[in-house]
Amino acid sequence: MKFLILSVISGTLFYLAIDIFSCLSKKVNLYLDSIKNFLMSQKFIQKYVNFSKTKLERAGLNNTSVGKFIFLQFLTGFFLFLFFCILLEKVDILNLLLSFALAGFLSFVFIESRIRKRQREIFKALPDIIDLLTLMVGSGLDFWTAIEVIIQNEKNIVAEELRTTKKEVDLGKNRYLSLQSLSKRLDNKYITSVCNSIIYALQLGIPIVETLKSLSDELHTEKSYFAEKVASEAPVKMMIPIILFIFPTVFIMIFGPILYFFFSGRF
Repeated sequence: MKFLILSVISGTLFYLAIDIFSCLSKKVNLYLDSIKNFLMSQKFIQKYVNFSKTKLERAGLNNTSVGKFIFLQFLTGFFLFLFFCILLEKVDILNLLLSFALAGFLSFVFIESRIRKRQREIFKALPDIIDLLTLMVGSGLDFWTAIEVIIQNEKNIVAEELRTTKKEVDLGKNRYLSLQSLSKRLDNKYITSVCNSIIYALQLGIPIVETLKSLSDELHTEKSYFAEKVASEAPVKMMIPIILFIFPTVFIMIFGPILYFFFSGRF
């Protein structure tokens, strides 16, 4: 009998706790939504969120949401604040501001490094993609069919972005708007030039093969100029390790024995 009474009481308390928890969670979610709506109504925060979203897209971090990115910034700032408090043995507002400013700066330094790396990879892969498009369209394939063949066979950043563009077109988005979205998403001057030229050719009915050949020649010329520029900068960049590492070693090897015999009185 006691066991039955205890079971009924415990079951009642359990369901009551579930009801209280669900009620509290609803209120907490309501307050969180209110706070989120209030914050998003502020122009500065809106600009910061849009700026962060644009940077994440250009860095290729499409799987990382803006909320997660900002949360990681706050988390990094909190740990930096604890580190400064332990290091300086004091807690003040200056440490707090410095920690969160440094966390934001470091996060965007990381994002910018990803963007630069991504831009280099785009510049490296784009001429080959245009060459393949030129060959396939010249052999009789439709432009978007050639795009689909490239998506299926190539594994690089440009092919991945073309896959996203093809999905937008398949979902009913205007083809010209999809190419403009590709240009805006990557923010690369060569991609922008290619997209604008292709849109112009498709709208005016200009043979797309001639446009692609012209783009291919321009991109290969830019690639050769870039290679020449890198080669011309190599001697200047080599001066720093030569001065810091090679010259001191040579001086030590030449003048080391002379100085040794001079100070030891054997010279």
